[in-house]
Amino acid sequence: MNNQEKNHDPYLFQGTLKKIRLISDNLSFWHIPKMDEETEQHLTINHKGQVWFSGFCFMKSDEFKPRKKIFRIEPEAVQKIFDAFSAYFSGLYTQDFATDVGHWKLELTNTENQTYQFVGPLCTSCRVNGADLSDLVREQLEMFDLFVFDGESTDDVIDKIALQVQLDREDHSEKLVLDRQTDTLVYVREKGKALCNYLIKGGIAGLLNKLSKETRFSEETDQEEETESSQYLMTIDYHFGASQTFKGIFDSKGLPKDFACLMNDVHELMQENGLGSIFDPKIYGKAQRRPSEYIICSVVFGKDKKRYYYLCGDESVEIGDHVLVPVGIEDEHAAAVKVVNVEYFDAEHLPMPLDQMKWIIRRCKTSE
Repeated sequence: MNNQEKNHDPYLFQGTLKKIRLISDNLSFWHIPKMDEETEQHLTINHKGQVWFSGFCFMKSDEFKPRKKIFRIEPEAVQKIFDAFSAYFSGLYTQDFATDVGHWKLELTNTENQTYQFVGPLCTSCRVNGADLSDLVREQLEMFDLFVFDGESTDDVIDKIALQVQLDREDHSEKLVLDRQTDTLVYVREKGKALCNYLIKGGIAGLLNKLSKETRFSEETDQEEETESSQYLMTIDYHFGASQTFKGIFDSKGLPKDFACLMNDVHELMQENGLGSIFDPKIYGKAQRRPSEYIICSVVFGKDKKRYYYLCGDESVEIGDHVLVPVGIEDEHAAAVKVVNVEYFDAEHLPMPLDQMKWIIRRCKTSE
């Protein structure tokens, strides 16, 4: 009996990971490769940190040789990759299907020499605790041209973006720094005597990876003559290649062509993090429920403005939700109603006697 014939689940990885072997094939119906374009990559990583890589072209010329690399990575890098792969393929993996794209094949071997096989399209997003496996492999191996699982390889990645802007008035300046090494976003705004500092830690590497793949900051700007208008200086540091520097008038003509893509992504990240709970009236303006209190929802039926009280056992129900409630003398029917208020009452201050109140059945859609 060979190792693969042992009694183990072939669909989810089990045990302690010993070796990763990944084949990523970027050939597809819609992608016609150029002569000597790399279309298939083989990658092997073992628990000792040894890495073997081979890249193969679709149509080789007479002088073609496969691209090969053999090297070793640090134990910390091995641990990060192996922990993420073990977590994802032991419980989070689901097989996806997609047509007209490339594909990948993965073999995971554990310390008992049992091999588990997985396949998927070369557009798969494998995420563990917010981290993308493809980006994790590229970063730890410092090989950003790997196809891995998503096929989104790039020649280089952005390590840092620093932007300084001096606005129309001399007392108003702003600074933005995105740093891969510290995984932080720092935004500073200084206006007169007012100084605002904004820090986000986490998620910056993913944002910079996205920009590296999708954005190409153009060296060409449509600069006019120097004026006294807002001026800026932006520096983009790449992992391997030379840095880019842009400066001039802070407007649509003076900025690099893909500047809007950068600002949209940064703005979305800042909105996701928000200003914090102390500024949120939904938090400080709402009383928290005490253990002895009942949850009472006020609901309305259709266009009827009259409110009815129902007991609720689900603390996640909010104003605006629709819920299913019992109706009729003997609760023989159920109706979908809208929650217009959520309050907490102790037994002595209920809006009506407890034995006369009915319980919400569950959340529902408006069509139920």
